[in-house]
Amino acid sequence: MLRVILVLMVSICVSFTANAQKSVDGEKKVYPAVFQIGESPNAFEELSEVYDTPLLKVCDDDVRRAYAEWITMLKAIENHGKVKKFNLKGVKMWLKVFWNEDGSIKHIAFHLKPGSKNVDTEALTRFFSSFMKLYKSNFKATENFSQYSSASFPTLPQLVFD
Repeated sequence: MLRVILVLMVSICVSFTANAQKSVDGEKKVYPAVFQIGESPNAFEELSEVYDTPLLKVCDDDVRRAYAEWITMLKAIENHGKVKKFNLKGVKMWLKVFWNEDGSIKHIAFHLKPGSKNVDTEALTRFFSSFMKLYKSNFKATENFSQYSSASFPTLPQLVFD
């Protein structure tokens, strides 16, 4: 009898623990819309797992199209800087953009490169927040996607492909 009660108690404890873990795992995590990679490495890693489809795949593995989409977005960032009077000239960074299926931006993560112009990162975060509310790519995808690449401002003229 004691053995049966002990087995039941252990089963109940395991069940409660498993249910509690499921509720924690099932909760949707909230990440900042814009963040510095070094200040939120967990957000960067976890979002990278969720947004694991690269821009190149969304562009049907067409390198030229993916490059054109990336440059179009960088030019839009640059134009937004002109409108907002936010000087991006000399800013160099690693930039990861996380897009929703509809082409809107869900998150932007950045890391300033050592050779970058000194810029107020809080102001840059606010700038990116305002940009992502306005920007939407011209194409749709069947899944969330991302791109991690270098960005330098001013952007170079678009390359002409044969």
